[in-house]
Amino acid sequence: MLLLAVDSSSDRLKIGVADEQHALASYDGVADRTHSEKMISAIEGVLKEAGVAPSQLDYLAVAGGPGSFTGLRVGIATVLGLAQAWQKQIITGANPMLERMFFVEQGQKPVIVIHCRADQFYVSENGRDVAIHDIKKLVAGYADSLFAGPGVERLRKAAADIGRELAVASPSSYNGGELARIFARDFQLWNRLDPADLDVNYLLKSQPEQRRDAAAADGQIVEMTYGDLDDVLAIEREAFSDAWDRDSFRSDIDSPHVMALAMHKLGHCAAYLCCIALDDYGYIANIAVDRQYRSQGLGRVLLDDLRRRLLTNGIGQIVLDVRASNEKAIRFYEKYGFAVITRRMGFYVNPPDDALTMQMTIGE
Repeated sequence: MLLLAVDSSSDRLKIGVADEQHALASYDGVADRTHSEKMISAIEGVLKEAGVAPSQLDYLAVAGGPGSFTGLRVGIATVLGLAQAWQKQIITGANPMLERMFFVEQGQKPVIVIHCRADQFYVSENGRDVAIHDIKKLVAGYADSLFAGPGVERLRKAAADIGRELAVASPSSYNGGELARIFARDFQLWNRLDPADLDVNYLLKSQPEQRRDAAAADGQIVEMTYGDLDDVLAIEREAFSDAWDRDSFRSDIDSPHVMALAMHKLGHCAAYLCCIALDDYGYIANIAVDRQYRSQGLGRVLLDDLRRRLLTNGIGQIVLDVRASNEKAIRFYEKYGFAVITRRMGFYVNPPDDALTMQMTIGE
């Protein structure tokens, strides 16, 4: 087993080449955030140092977090690109478990810490279970423990600020070569990375992702029923000058060719979507969010759910029409992945307006 491993989850970029028994080359960057600038040259460097050509590698490996939003995406995107170019498969593992296995090998079982945000840290005693503690709770709960992991320096400084001194392992984390050796030695333990369903753990997600996750956390998407119609009509009339009537929504609920979805929050319908599922594409006839829940990610959550439903039915395209004057909605759809394919003159009547027809390919 010969592999190249990358860990871009912290402020120190780590890259290594190893087999099951030996680290053959290692790159260990300084504490900065310029991973994207160094990644390719560092990979070329470790391969040259190890005397290994890409064709000789059996696998690529990448640490899956927790880690910084940008750092993880840089590392994973790079490994995905190399895997495609070199025709290699990818394995991935969580940082706490990788750290745990490195230290167990040395006869140590430190508490693994990874910086989260401000004075909060991800904490793992066994490499599997992870909790978030602030510095005071962490010090109080683990005062006599040995600490290790990429967050220990920040942890030590935070503890010093409140007058506490902590025991830190030395070295405090694996280097790039040791990372690769752990991946290679315990190859069967790690997950295969599926490009279509990346399982990574960001410390800080993007704002759209945070809003989407928050919206999904306390909401439930169900098939729309007649019981939703009072809420749906109230949202519809507030959102659109050419609002649908009750019979239109009843027809969609009853039709076997329409996916009529409602998002329930706090016991009522807060958003809805109606999509006509045709043979080769889904046409979104209507989508709206209650005013009090706008800009919280509900629209994205509905579209995500619709995508899954369409793909399950073998449908790979979504189409919709939007008023040409509705710049906010157009920007939202463009950010989600839609593109304008045509302009329909005089499509809307009340008030008169053109429509932009937008299309998105899903499942790629």
